[in-house]
Amino acid sequence: MKLTKYTLMMAIGASLALTSCEDVSEADRYIPYEKPDASKNLLIMEFTGMRCVNCPKGAEAVHDITEALDGKAVAICLHPTLPDGPGNFTLPIDGLDLRSDVATDIYNEFHPNFPAAMFDFGDISTNVRRWSGVAMKAFAVPSPLNVEVTTDYDESTRKVKAHYKVTFVDNYADELNLTMYLTEDGIIGTQEGPSGATYENYTFNHVLRGSFNGTWGESIGSGFTILQEVEGEYELTLKEGWKAENCNVACFVGQPKGTVFNATEAKVKE
Repeated sequence: MKLTKYTLMMAIGASLALTSCEDVSEADRYIPYEKPDASKNLLIMEFTGMRCVNCPKGAEAVHDITEALDGKAVAICLHPTLPDGPGNFTLPIDGLDLRSDVATDIYNEFHPNFPAAMFDFGDISTNVRRWSGVAMKAFAVPSPLNVEVTTDYDESTRKVKAHYKVTFVDNYADELNLTMYLTEDGIIGTQEGPSGATYENYTFNHVLRGSFNGTWGESIGSGFTILQEVEGEYELTLKEGWKAENCNVACFVGQPKGTVFNATEAKVKE
């Protein structure tokens, strides 16, 4: 379910439109305002798998980047379904299946080697040692908007309602998509590692479980102006086995299948 509202905030109130200029002093005819700043968060999308022996290094790199950005990053770990045969890094182990249709759709769009990461949907990097530099470069790109998400969770139905608000801090002419995913932290399982190592009781975080509004999100329009707000709501029902207390709503806004300008996340259940 989706409800969208567009609100244009005017710098001069409607009451002034009814007042003659002669009745307003020269100093009061223009109301200055400070251009708001964007509160930028970096979107990290990591391609990974339980049987990918080098992927634990990728997970460590993502953790280090999120720590360095001190809460200014939203990480999403993709476990796609790969074609059968050698190099199938995402097959379940001991019955734990972390794959999702959305992750598979994204993989099929880019076909990266593993481990791999995209930052704000930029170019894919498969060199884990370079991820930090690529991440910081993407984080430094200014954003024309802010995005916020609040959630409401119903224990009885396991339904999550997520309300978003996008506020523009600059004019933006082209079409934008808003995408909303569900991720889960704290999933315990087995991960294969280098040189035949097997990590039992391994913790998988930021695992992409599904989407509120499709793999690539939905359009919120085009031709935006500074201080314009766009609001809406989506809902999703948690599947059996997904722990609400470990789940998050990740939301990001950007060009359709292109550059992401900002992201945010909120817990499903505090």
